[in-house]
Amino acid sequence: MRNILIVTVASIAFILGYHPGKTQSLAFSRVINVGAAEDTVPAGKVWKVESAMASNDLQIQTNTTSHQSKSVVISVNGASVYVKSTWGSSYGNGMLETTSLPIWLPAGQRLRASTYCAGISVIEFTIVP
Repeated sequence: MRNILIVTVASIAFILGYHPGKTQSLAFSRVINVGAAEDTVPAGKVWKVESAMASNDLQIQTNTTSHQSKSVVISVNGASVYVKSTWGSSYGNGMLETTSLPIWLPAGQRLRASTYCAGISVIEFTIVP
């Protein structure tokens, strides 16, 4: 009877996601502003990319009839990630979110500000075993 009880409790714990020795949590570490120089998520940390700040060059001239568009781009591991776009002409202008933020980056990932990006706001967390 005791063995059946142990197996039943262990089965319920597994189904509910409890795994002794495997649980982790996150503790706030610091706020970082990543610029044009590439930065890497340190071992034992994770980064939450909160926002990308557009540079002044992102502005669209609306006094022309030609269609224009520009995008704020960040680089994750060398790949371009479009986080905001502007478009416009003499008929109007607007802004479009292209990638939803936040983005979570694990240790070893590389990040830098790219096209029309003045900086990236990041919250760093320490992984607590």
